[in-house]
Amino acid sequence: MTVVFDTYALVKFLKKEEGYLTIRKALEEGGYVSDATLYELFYVVSRDFIQLGFLLEETLLKAQEIIDSLSYHLKKEAITISIMKKSTYFRIKYSKLNLSHFDCIALATASEFNLPLLSGDKGLAKVQEVTVL
Repeated sequence: MTVVFDTYALVKFLKKEEGYLTIRKALEEGGYVSDATLYELFYVVSRDFIQLGFLLEETLLKAQEIIDSLSYHLKKEAITISIMKKSTYFRIKYSKLNLSHFDCIALATASEFNLPLLSGDKGLAKVQEVTVL
């Protein structure tokens, strides 16, 4: 099944947390990811390497390698005007869920392509307009 990936799922995969094999299978089948999700993932990976004691330049290179490796399997999607509108819709409609801009962009990308969003974030599962796995 083709899905849109959010950062939560990709971090879970990279850290080999419970359920990562399901995410790996979905990655092997391909899917979509927004540029914003890749940026957020780049930041999270970099932050984690810094916390492990790596130098900044080395950290950025390692993060780039990881993003490049994941991107091989995924279709990168830019943030179009349509995705901006949908993202804003989700951010305002579900303001009580405290969804981040990145969460809303991932939801909007899934909505744009009428695909499920592979996540794990319980807040996202409360959004009615998108199927969240």
